[in-house]
Formats: sequence, structure tokens, C-alpha cells
Amino acid sequence: MGIWSAFAEHYERVFRPRPDAVEWLVGWARSAGREVAPGASCALDFGCGTGHDAAGLAAGGLDVLAMDLDPAMIDEARRLHEGQARLCFEVAGLSDFVAPLRRWAAAAARGEDAGLDLAVCIGNVAAHLDEEQLAGFLAELRPRLTKGSVLVLQTVNFDRILAAGSEAGRFDFPVLEDPAKGDLPALRFERSYERLTEDGCEFHTRLLVDGELAFEGSTPMVPHRAAAVDRLAEAAGFTSIERRGGFGRAPFDPATSGPAVAILHS
Repeated sequence: MGIWSAFAEHYERVFRPRPDAVEWLVGWARSAGREVAPGASCALDFGCGTGHDAAGLAAGGLDVLAMDLDPAMIDEARRLHEGQARLCFEVAGLSDFVAPLRRWAAAAARGEDAGLDLAVCIGNVAAHLDEEQLAGFLAELRPRLTKGSVLVLQTVNFDRILAAGSEAGRFDFPVLEDPAKGDLPALRFERSYERLTEDGCEFHTRLLVDGELAFEGSTPMVPHRAAAVDRLAEAAGFTSIERRGGFGRAPFDPATSGPAVAILHS
């Protein structure tokens, strides 16, 4: 079982929907200069998990294709958002998104090569790629964005994490917990980066349900520094890059910011 498959049914309780962040993302689609209305604007959500951000984008007026590599996550997303208009879920990732994107665009009568008004890649999805793979993803996506649109790419702030954890080779995140409610069990989700170096790390997770270990596993990740991502984006042809320390106006500080948000302009 994959690292996220075991977590799919509990994901929404630990990682809560973020309506303010979604509204901020919809604003970037508006800034592309097209009306945000059904059939007028479209967005692609990479690593969508159980789909709460994608559903928010669709509720905001965009036609949304949401992708995740984990079939269990996509199954849960389809269950949670069954019947919602302008929202489609597919099993795919950053390295194989083109074919499902073309199918989706053709089915919507947009044409296989219709441009995107917004792309989002949120929640450390990009850290699953090494530098060469990330460069390939950015180069493949950039020409599929309409002129003036953006890719919003967010990871944790690896500059801060490397500064804090490189000497020990480890960085521990705050524990995420949700208490028992009625028939719902208590959840405890533990996360850490282990064997942490500039070149890579192991993302280790433990999920406890009512105090019993339900899942423990790890997956390799690459701690991309902000400057490295910006360099790859520039090489891929993005015309300008903005940095934020969250979903809003907070400036990015490599030493203190929690998230690292890159707004990559096509």
C-alpha cells in the first residue's frame, strides 16, 4: 500500500479545506484576462489528493481537471465530490499529464491543445521529482498555459528545513491531530524528513488511529531550494517569477517562511 493510499479516507480530517487559499488561486485565473465562468476558464490541479482545492476552484467558476498518482486518493475524491459540475478527476502525475489533459480538453470541445488559465501544484508534490524531472515537467507545462496565466507551485520551504535539519540529518514537523468525534476515531499523523541532505531525503510518515498504528512508511523526496526552482522555471521559458511565503501577500523569507510559493508567469 502506498504512503497516501492508507491515508485517503482520513485525509480531509487532517488537511482541512482552505477556502481563502482557493479564492486566492481563482484570482490568478482572473488575472489571466479571461472571464472566470463555466466554459470560459480552465485549470489543472496536480497532486489533488482528495480534491478539496479542486472542488473549490470548480465552485469558483473554473472547469477543473484534477490529477493524483494515488488511485485511492482519486477514488476518495470522486466519492466526496460526486456530481459536482465542472470537475473531473484522473489518476496521473507530473510526468504523464499530457494525455489525460488532451482527452479532457477534447471531451469538453475545447480542442486537444487548448490552453490552461491556471495550473496549481500544491503540497510538496514537486518534491517527488528530482531536478531533471522537475525541469522536464516545467518545460512540458509552460507552453500549455495561456498567455498571462500562471503555475502556482508550492512546497515546504526547503531552505529553512535544510538550515534547521542538515546537521542532524533530520527535520520533524509538528504532529497533526484530530480528536475522536462521535463514531469518528482519533487521528494522529506524524511526519519527518530523515537522512536529510542537499541531494535528497526520506519522507517518513506514521498514522495512528485511536492510538493504534494504521500505517508507517517512507518515500524519497528532493529538497528543492527556492533558487533552484526559479532557475528551472526560467530555463523552461516562464517570463517572470514571484515568490510568496503563503497563499496571499506574505513575502517569502528563506530563513523563516513555512511554505515556499512560486507564482510562475507564462
